Amino acid sequence: MDINQNEETYNKIAQNYFQDHKDDTWDDDFLEDFLKRLRPRSNVLDLGCGPGIESEKISRQGMKVFGLDISEELLKIAREKVPSGTFLQKNMLGGLPYPDGFFDGIFAKASLLHVPKDKIDDVMGEIKRAVKNGGIIHIAVKKGDGEQEITENDYGYEYKRSFSFWQPEELETIFKTNHLNILNEKPWQNPGKKTIWLKYILQK
Repeated sequence: MDINQNEETYNKIAQNYFQDHKDDTWDDDFLEDFLKRLRPRSNVLDLGCGPGIESEKISRQGMKVFGLDISEELLKIAREKVPSGTFLQKNMLGGLPYPDGFFDGIFAKASLLHVPKDKIDDVMGEIKRAVKNGGIIHIAVKKGDGEQEITENDYGYEYKRSFSFWQPEELETIFKTNHLNILNEKPWQNPGKKTIWLKYILQK
């Protein structure tokens, strides 16, 4: 998988991506579950925050929002939407630039799906390190097998992204290895589309 390509792609499609996804609600049920398990003013990391769509929702609920994303162009949008947030441009594969146990919660919607399978243990280890004991983690990834580079042109021009796809059994093995307890889980499929999302609420 070419992570640098994903960075270039998201910089290229930033405005179109934001317009395409700004009204998404498919993960709002798990966002609500995630937030209700946290105290007001908790430190929350929106990992792979993109244009800050979820960061804004989290901020509205009184949380202190931190966002990390690979794309500076997406982060420009996030900073405009959530001026109270603290946003950093970084590839999560290089580790998370936060102290141990800094976050009460880490929210990773549709971001770990860009992590190569041979790097997921490293990333999950960093997530576990950066969240406090008892902290809450949410992840949502696409169900499937292996890794794939996908070419798309739904914005009127061609672009490529690399994805990892997961089976529940694979994920649950990773969670068990990292001593993360599953509090809630549910697959979700958008009517009329093939993609199945695997959604989890975890606790360290």
